[in-house]
Amino acid sequence: MENPNTNIEMFGKFTWNIRNFSTLDSKKLYSDTFSLDDHKWRILIFPKRNDVECLSIFLDAGVATMPQGWEKFANFKLILINQLNHKETIIKEISHTFNSNQDVCGLISYVSLGELWDSNSGFIVNDTCIIEARILVHMLDYEKQVDESVRNIDNKLVESMESLSSKEMISTGEVVDFRGIGKI
Repeated sequence: MENPNTNIEMFGKFTWNIRNFSTLDSKKLYSDTFSLDDHKWRILIFPKRNDVECLSIFLDAGVATMPQGWEKFANFKLILINQLNHKETIIKEISHTFNSNQDVCGLISYVSLGELWDSNSGFIVNDTCIIEARILVHMLDYEKQVDESVRNIDNKLVESMESLSSKEMISTGEVVDFRGIGKI
């Protein structure tokens, strides 16, 4: 039976206000990091790519700091905010399993540079572009299985301890400290 108190999903939202957008010199730009599920994430954009005439937006899981074999499945939305008309905001939804081989996922052709820079489009207002990431991280099946196995072991241990009679318990005459929980 599934424990209703067990968290199997975590949601996070990060908004990146990129000021002085027209003066960006770099072809690659990272947001500040933000935490979700005890992990550091960030948004990555390519505002001036030579190979495509589009703004590219990605979510970077930064797995370089994670242990070997780490992976996370996430549904996420990369959102380019229309500051003049929120109904025209562009939202792209992606599902991806991040790991050491695939730590970045997103869209090379998110929006054309012509549309992005059009003064009537609402994507750059007062030289500020706003990009948002909304992430739903899921516990992977094997993580659920490990969690369920540990819970079953804990339940069996409690059942075993409860079934012991006082005759089966041996006294050593010593006081045992259970790390602040109590002494017996």
